[in-house]
Amino acid sequence: MINTINSKNKALVSIVYATYNRKTDILSALEDLKKQTYNNFEIIVVDNGSKDGTSEAIKTNFPTAKIIGLKENLGCPAGRNIGIREANGEFIMTLDDDAISEPTLIERGATILRNNPDIGIVSGKILTHGTNQIESWDKKWSTEFIDNSFFTYIFQEGCSLIRKKVFDEVGVYPENFFIQFENRDLGNRVIDAGYKILYYPPMIIYHKGNPKSTSEFFYAYRNSLYLYIKQYPYLRLFKYASALTGLYIYKFLKVKKIHLLPKAWYEVIKESKQLFKQRKVLKKSTIKEIDRLRKCVNNLNQYYSKIAFK
Repeated sequence: MINTINSKNKALVSIVYATYNRKTDILSALEDLKKQTYNNFEIIVVDNGSKDGTSEAIKTNFPTAKIIGLKENLGCPAGRNIGIREANGEFIMTLDDDAISEPTLIERGATILRNNPDIGIVSGKILTHGTNQIESWDKKWSTEFIDNSFFTYIFQEGCSLIRKKVFDEVGVYPENFFIQFENRDLGNRVIDAGYKILYYPPMIIYHKGNPKSTSEFFYAYRNSLYLYIKQYPYLRLFKYASALTGLYIYKFLKVKKIHLLPKAWYEVIKESKQLFKQRKVLKKSTIKEIDRLRKCVNNLNQYYSKIAFK
């Protein structure tokens, strides 16, 4: 049973953004935070080397926000990590820089973590700004499914509240991922440490976003291989890598970018020494739990889909 009872004890929440050349979006996101019903929070913005005056605009319009300016774009995971290390809060919320938040976003998430010590991450529902289409999960999944809370093996890093204690125990996001799949890497380690990940749809943001590019396919494929090398037994590593490669051959051919496949393997080989140095295989019980959660999530979707389409 998830405890959702509110209390007057409000822990400090650190809200961390990583941004790059999105001055208008990040200013809108920060302005929107003024509507939050939860008022005990600090704002940390990591500017990944923006050239559009982002840092200066934030300093002028939001003088209480902490801005960390970088000389180059290190990517989302590395940028967020810099903010996480500077955070003072008991809970850390990572938000996309183009996200508009429901006023109760922080309140709802903080209530879950405060009352349920076994939950390490609570992840919210992401809707497309302007259309309210579901972004949180695969678009094939039913609305009835996505409007229910459930424990899961994955979370949306653009709308999540995470215990600072969890980062202290398992580490931060993988910095060499740049973008894509950093949530899987961290999520697996969180489950391995004995915490739960909760999908909680009353936490809502509206995401502006951009159309997906072929570079995201590249990073998703490459980073999946990074993840398997770092965390899985060799037999499962080869099984997953083979299946994934077959899938991405099809995807790359479909968008006429097959050259990205050998490029990904080149980067895996180039990074192999570091990846094997970071290798820490998940416990057998953790792998079983992740498999169980994956099946449960899929079965829940099938159950709610049948109800929806009766």
